[in-house]
Amino acid sequence: MSKEIIIICLVIILIYLAYQQTQQKTLTIQPDNQRLQELTNQVQHYQTLYQKRVEKDIGSDSEQVKELQLNYLERLNNQTSQEKNKLTEYQPLLEQKIDDLGQQLIFTARQKIKNNKQAQELLAKLESTANIKTFQTRVKEDAETIENKEKKLEKIQNEIKDYQQLFTTKPLAEKAMELDEFYE
Repeated sequence: MSKEIIIICLVIILIYLAYQQTQQKTLTIQPDNQRLQELTNQVQHYQTLYQKRVEKDIGSDSEQVKELQLNYLERLNNQTSQEKNKLTEYQPLLEQKIDDLGQQLIFTARQKIKNNKQAQELLAKLESTANIKTFQTRVKEDAETIENKEKKLEKIQNEIKDYQQLFTTKPLAEKAMELDEFYE
């Protein structure tokens, strides 16, 4: 029974604590209306001050912008008229330059046609020199292979000489005796 009383007391305490916490939250959530009204009034005051400042800055800036736009338009008109004058001055020179370049192109085309035979002869010479170079490399390769084969042949000849010396230095009778001793 005492356990049941303890459990009931604990449940009551928990309910009381939960109630206290919810009451504190609602108290902190409810702000002071007077303080809130004061803050909104200050925000509105600063907003109006900022708007007045921006309008003043824009008003003075707009006058400067208008002056700059007028100056820019005047400069642009002056530049375009100067450019038109330059174009009219340079137009005949440009046409003459184009004609000269066309004549030069025609002349170089004629020269290339004339030099076509010379180019073919030069190409034939170049091809023959290329053939000579490949022939030279082949000769070098063949010379190297011949040299290697000569070295091998020389080795074989030296070995043959060594065997011949063995057989010629000892008389045949001695060799026969050595063979007999070996087989006994």
